[in-house]
Amino acid sequence: MSTMIRYLATLLLSLSLVHCGGEDPNTTPGPDVDGGAHASHANEVNAQIEGAGATAVTGQSETTVPQQFAATVAGGELTVYLVSSSGTLIFFRLDMTKTPLPGRVTAGEALDSPAYLNVTSPGGIFESKGAGQIVVDQCPDAKGKEITGSFDNVALTSPLGGESKLSGSFKVTLMLHDGSHHCGETPTKPTEGPPGCSVAACDGPCCPYQACMASCMTGCMQTSCMGLDVMACFSCLTGCPDKCGVSQQCRSCLQTLDGCAQKFSCEPAPPEDSPCVGQNCCSEYKACF
Repeated sequence: MSTMIRYLATLLLSLSLVHCGGEDPNTTPGPDVDGGAHASHANEVNAQIEGAGATAVTGQSETTVPQQFAATVAGGELTVYLVSSSGTLIFFRLDMTKTPLPGRVTAGEALDSPAYLNVTSPGGIFESKGAGQIVVDQCPDAKGKEITGSFDNVALTSPLGGESKLSGSFKVTLMLHDGSHHCGETPTKPTEGPPGCSVAACDGPCCPYQACMASCMTGCMQTSCMGLDVMACFSCLTGCPDKCGVSQQCRSCLQTLDGCAQKFSCEPAPPEDSPCVGQNCCSEYKACF
């Protein structure tokens, strides 16, 4: 279950980034590289991945866009999305019930670590591995507040092998705040979702395609996504559902699940890894798996 939803959620997110980047920039807000060296934007990222999958991650946007360029605070957690002009996405979450902010937090290896970061790029998918720090300069305590910070040699690892480091800076606007974090106070973390949301045995319409989708997308990462041709990479990834014969029923329920996750600013993952999905999108999750 976990492999299927993570791979397809990443695929859906990649599709949304391609769609955004392919439209008229005068009508669709999104990351850009205009404005000159001294321009100031509501959302910015200027970072560098060194090592495996080396690339610059640079983007700016005046508009806050869910799951592209935005920050949210919900359930005592700060969630941040940063996207480059070429479509590389940095996602990280910080559990403020375990690590007060502002401050420096070591990026852990698991999604439920006090801090976790991943990068989705044409060069591969990378996760933090327990070394290096995410720095947040201000207390994320109000909707509309601009938060600045940096990545201090955050160690990354890829499932396909190879290690990297992420360094750089960011600025992002809080588009949602549920009141669960205030400066000088310890936030209270809500219960982790309604009992019984996790599925004991995968028997939904998306279950038969797990192995094929994982194999197809891994193959893309090892071939089409190894070079600098971004469109070839995304073309390979977006072709996986057709190659694996994913049913329309599965695609429809995954789109509904992804829509729910975006609505509540959830990290798209199974309920056992994402309490936000368990609390807000349980029926959508069960419909797929």
